Amino acid sequence: MHSLSLLVPVLNESLLIDEFVAKTTRDLGDGGLDWEVILIDDGSTDDSLARMRRFASAEPRIKVISLGANHGPGANYLRGFAMASKEHVAWATVDAFYDTRLLPGLMEYLDQYSAISAYRTDLSAHPPMRRLQTAGNILIMRVLFPHLQFKAYHTLQIHRVDFIRAIQIEAVTPFMCSELLFKARVLGLNIKEVGIEYLPRKKGRATGGSPKLIVRHVAEMLKFWTRWVLLRHPIVDPSISIPPKAAARTEIGAAFPASI
Repeated sequence: MHSLSLLVPVLNESLLIDEFVAKTTRDLGDGGLDWEVILIDDGSTDDSLARMRRFASAEPRIKVISLGANHGPGANYLRGFAMASKEHVAWATVDAFYDTRLLPGLMEYLDQYSAISAYRTDLSAHPPMRRLQTAGNILIMRVLFPHLQFKAYHTLQIHRVDFIRAIQIEAVTPFMCSELLFKARVLGLNIKEVGIEYLPRKKGRATGGSPKLIVRHVAEMLKFWTRWVLLRHPIVDPSISIPPKAAARTEIGAAFPASI
C-alpha cells in the first residue's frame, strides 16, 4: 500500500474548504492509500482556520498547522514537509486545480519511479493573464536552465519524503517546485511526467498570481540561475546519495496530448 502526506495551503478559503476536504479524503480512501492531509493556514482572516480545526478534531488523519500570518508558498511547504509522516508527499490547493481522484492512480507509477511530475495538458480554463503567466514561466525556465527541462515546473508533484529530508531546500517562493525537480534529476532519481487536466476555480478569489508573489518568484529564479549556471555552484550537495527505485532515467508519458 502506498502512503501519502498531502499538503494543502489555505488562505481565506471558507467558501470551498468543506467541499474540498470531504472530496479529497474520500478520494484518498477510495483509492486504497495510507494517507494524511496536512492543512496549513497561511494567515486566513475568515473562519478557514476554525473549520480546519473542526475537521482535525473529527478525523485523526487530518492535521492542522497555523502559520499565524501570511508567509507565502515556501513557508507553507517547508512546515508541511517537516510534519509529513508518510513515504511520499504531494500538494493540492483548496480551489482544486486538479482532481484529487487522480492521486491513487498516479501513485501506481511509484512502483517504478521515484517521483511524479504532473503537467497541465490544456490551459484554456485559465483566465487569459494566468495563461500568459504560466506560458511565460515555462519559457523562462527552459531558457535559464536548458539542461534541466520539464513539461512544467509548478503543477502537481509527488516526491519521496526521504529525498525531501536529505536535500537542503533553499527556495522560499514557488521556485521551490522547480528546485525539487532539479535536485531529483541531479541525484539521478527517475521522474515520471504525466499530463493531467486543469480545473478552474469555482468560488472565491485566487491569491497565487499576485504581482508581489510573481516579482519574488522571478527574483529567486534569477538568484539560483546566477548560482547554479553562471557561477557553476553545485545544485545539490555532492555527498548526498538517494537510491533510485529503478534505473535512473526520466521518461515522459502523457495521459493527454500536451498543449505546451
